[in-house]
Amino acid sequence: MLSPSPPSQVKAAEDDTASQLSRIWQELLGVEIVSHGQNFFDLGGDSSLAVRMFSEIEKVFGIYCEALSWGDYGHPSRGTVSDLQ
Repeated sequence: MLSPSPPSQVKAAEDDTASQLSRIWQELLGVEIVSHGQNFFDLGGDSSLAVRMFSEIEKVFGIYCEALSWGDYGHPSRGTVSDLQ
């Protein structure tokens, strides 16, 4: 039986994921700071950049997520993208 990860390890993993996503958005969108609730499209993103973002997420995290799954989240913020993982 697996024991649950200590809260500090879970928080560290969440922080690492958020940091990596922020870096991806910063590079793609040319912005300096990306906070949890900011919207990808409000920051200057478009469908072409979204495709590049999903490609980068696949490279960095080793997961495939369909762009269509974003529709389930309403507004594509860094937080909702983190939830796709």
